[in-house]
Amino acid sequence: MSLQANSTEFFIIYILIYSKLFRKSSKDLFSDQFYEALDSDSPDLSKYDNQCNDIHVHDPKEKVVKICKKYLRYLEYCKLLNDDNSLYKVSVLFNYWLYGVLTHIYGSYSTEKIRTGFSALQIKWTYFDYRRRNEPYYLKCKQ
Repeated sequence: MSLQANSTEFFIIYILIYSKLFRKSSKDLFSDQFYEALDSDSPDLSKYDNQCNDIHVHDPKEKVVKICKKYLRYLEYCKLLNDDNSLYKVSVLFNYWLYGVLTHIYGSYSTEKIRTGFSALQIKWTYFDYRRRNEPYYLKCKQ
């Protein structure tokens, strides 16, 4: 893939998902830029309070609530990615990120806690906007 294609993909994703942050990444790799953007906090996360504050997970719950908000923000903005190739790449990166943060929170040997956290997030995903759960982009984002 050309450098321009990578730059364009990152630019589109960055603008769509994190346009309110208006900051430039210091990272070179697309995946590093993507993870840096996902890890960043912004005031817009508070709009997911109602959906995420009641999540049923093991402690430390507050850390998973924060992940839930970033998860729903990702879902909301991935509908704007209409290129299947970009959407697939972002979905793979997102799943690696999600597994990584849950492993960091619970520890790599706490597979039951990781599974519970992942399942709880999938439930939030399913009911976040139930009307669009069968739309092609939604199904691809969920992969």
